[in-house]
Amino acid sequence: MKIIFLNCWHGKLEGAFEEFLREHVEDTDIFCFQETHQPAYEGVVARVLGDFVSVRAARGQAGESEAWVNETFFQSSIKLLDQKVFFQDDGRFGLALWTHFDFQGKKFSLCNVHGVAQPGGDKLDTDIRLTQSQTLIDFLAVQKDPKIVGGDFNLLPEAKSVHMFEEAGYRDLIKDFAIDTTRNEIAWTLYLGISSCLRTMYFSHPR
Repeated sequence: MKIIFLNCWHGKLEGAFEEFLREHVEDTDIFCFQETHQPAYEGVVARVLGDFVSVRAARGQAGESEAWVNETFFQSSIKLLDQKVFFQDDGRFGLALWTHFDFQGKKFSLCNVHGVAQPGGDKLDTDIRLTQSQTLIDFLAVQKDPKIVGGDFNLLPEAKSVHMFEEAGYRDLIKDFAIDTTRNEIAWTLYLGISSCLRTMYFSHPR
């Protein structure tokens, strides 16, 4: 199974976003997107992922630039068993969309996370970020099937909010595969001072 997590920046880079999806659509089973509510994004998705099924989580009105929207797309051969949205009613936090799937008789949990962005300067621990991680860990702890957590955590890898997942038994796949950065030249140009930061995290838990 192939799963892609991507903060698609509302599809503002429409051509590049479409090119990326077309490159991966044939061999990807699930796409987990963050920042997904502008017309440019919706147009690309309709053209490329029209055969996929989707579930979404949103906070705020779709037309607001500050709106938080996560969306998870999956092949129709994958059965959605359950879903839950976290932090939808509390603007202090980010947003997380949990889904429970059955894929060829094997069940698993998938959590699509967009962590709170502020304060934006250091991307280190705050009480809110620690609570955000602990809330997800506690919920997933009672789920019996394998678990995958990923997305834009808005955190540096040294943050305790990240290590909490490892302490709970998750594999940090960014660390395991020695990935230096999950950013690209677009982010480097816009945010010169934090060009090498790891912002996207992927965790898996065997049960």
